Amino acid sequence: MNYRDLIGVSNPEFHILAYINHFVELPKNVYMRDDYRILNIYGIINDDKNGDKAICSIGREGTKELYDIKTIDGEDFIVSEKQEGTIKHTPLKNAILLLEIVGKLEDNKIYSEYFRQGHIYKNELVYLKTKDLPKEELDKLPIKDKICYIPESSFEGKEYINLSDGLEEGSDYYTVQSIREDIKSYFGNDVMNKLEEKNIRSMIDDVFYCVDWQHPSSLLDADQYLDDYVEELGINLDESEMEI
Repeated sequence: MNYRDLIGVSNPEFHILAYINHFVELPKNVYMRDDYRILNIYGIINDDKNGDKAICSIGREGTKELYDIKTIDGEDFIVSEKQEGTIKHTPLKNAILLLEIVGKLEDNKIYSEYFRQGHIYKNELVYLKTKDLPKEELDKLPIKDKICYIPESSFEGKEYINLSDGLEEGSDYYTVQSIREDIKSYFGNDVMNKLEEKNIRSMIDDVFYCVDWQHPSSLLDADQYLDDYVEELGINLDESEMEI
């Protein structure tokens, strides 16, 4: 893992993004559960003046602290002080990414991978980095930096998808914005105008994490996936002009 991939990740709920196992050096004859031998990484702060820092804790319930990230002999390390004042260096190459990344991107080509129900591409790292960007900022990104999902149908008869081809957003591939547009198209303006932005963002999250072979629009149309959620918010869909 390149730790710089975690810079700029929007992580409002502070989920663990990665961990380094066996971080804690134990004295001889001392036993500790594996849960507490893990350095949990919650995010990376890019600090041009003082150097990058990682938000970490030891063990699942450990206090979150800032750890320095330093490059030593061409390799990146998390650097922390142990209680007795000595310095501990832990190579970041040992960090295991906990985000859901299905398929791979190589040389401007995207390859699918089987996940739950189909062969798809899904990138939670891209999703988290882009989910809070305004549309105008999202549109400025290269296509590889904003694709968070590609359904199975886009890979039919293909070994891979070439990003240099004329791909259509909202059909061949999906970004945070095109998932939002599918939700808007399904419910229509009448419903969308009654929803708070936090509710819309929750719906986008729900769709992204659920799709595993289909188009987002298929999940909404065929399964009425978000209907119950909207009704629980007090919106009567029978009285709305839904575009279905």
